[in-house]
Amino acid sequence: MRRRHAVGRRPGSAKRQTWSLRAPLPVAPVIAGPTPDRKLRSARPPSRRNGFTLVEVIVAMGLFALIALAGFSLLQTILDTQERTEGRLRRLSEVQRALFVVASDLDQVSGRIEGEGETITFQKTDTTGRPFVVRYGRSGDELTRTVSGPMGERVQPLLKGVSAVRWSFRLTGLGWTPATMPALPVVVASPDLALPPPPAVRAVALDLTVVGPDGRSATVRRVIATPEIAP
Repeated sequence: MRRRHAVGRRPGSAKRQTWSLRAPLPVAPVIAGPTPDRKLRSARPPSRRNGFTLVEVIVAMGLFALIALAGFSLLQTILDTQERTEGRLRRLSEVQRALFVVASDLDQVSGRIEGEGETITFQKTDTTGRPFVVRYGRSGDELTRTVSGPMGERVQPLLKGVSAVRWSFRLTGLGWTPATMPALPVVVASPDLALPPPPAVRAVALDLTVVGPDGRSATVRRVIATPEIAP
């Protein structure tokens, strides 16, 4: 039986056509371009440089200056307060020391007490039993203590910055008076008339006006009980 062939085809043409279909297809050339990662990176804004701008530096320096000024003002206030407090404590210590000396002298009175105004005088004995006289008064702006005895007279400045001194005395039967010798009534002299002895001093009060370190004045009052001594 005669084989039939397709019209227009030769035997073996199908095989050649099959070979031609298996041939590799031409590949289009690849043009290099930005990858998707590169596109994302290129879309991001450029990063800022490390550091500060001039405006930021000026603002920071201004803030630091304000903080330093506030700290300095606070420190100066603390130092001023501490200085004033220490000055007042020193002044108070000086006043207390002077009042302690006065109280110690009046606690050891061994004789009559006489005083008026800014002055007081009394007698006391030392550790050996020898009597001597002590007198307090004001000289200028100082409270002074004068000691008179067998060795002579010695003046001791006791306290500075004193603007006023006032002594008052509590006498037996008369109460507080500005002097140890109260005013006596005027009587007609008579040989039979005997004057009564002066009343005994039961206590002494000292009003001391001192000037503080800030220039203001203050009055300190100290009351000292005296030993019971016959007039």
